Amino acid sequence: MNPVRDQILCQDSGQTGAKMDTWRERAPPYLLRAGIAQQLARDKEVLMQRKLFVLSLIAAAFCWITSASAADTHQGKVVEAGAGKLTMTDTAGKNQHTHTIPSEATISRDGKTAALTDLKPGDTVTVTMDKKGDKSEVTKVEAKSTSS
Repeated sequence: MNPVRDQILCQDSGQTGAKMDTWRERAPPYLLRAGIAQQLARDKEVLMQRKLFVLSLIAAAFCWITSASAADTHQGKVVEAGAGKLTMTDTAGKNQHTHTIPSEATISRDGKTAALTDLKPGDTVTVTMDKKGDKSEVTKVEAKSTSS
């Protein structure tokens, strides 16, 4: 029993209630197939629309998550480190700049946890910064000694 098909058939015949059963029994097969085909086409369309809606929501969420958690990293060489500041250059030894290192930032040297004062001039360093509000803040400093 398909209520939609029955409704279509009853509308075509002008019958209601118990008369509907007799109509369904006497209806030509092509009318039954046509009603079913129309309903199947509508069902497929609705299902496709729902799938596209869900996929677009997933895509939007993915874009939002990746843009919100995008971290900026850059590499260079240590010039000086200590007292909550890291002065470094780019990998070519140019463009000297200083970062303020917050106390909650993770600092490591040669894969081991380290203090900012453990970083030595000439160490290769990768600084990771996350955006917090309007400002970027250092969250991770990874250094590799020149001897390793």
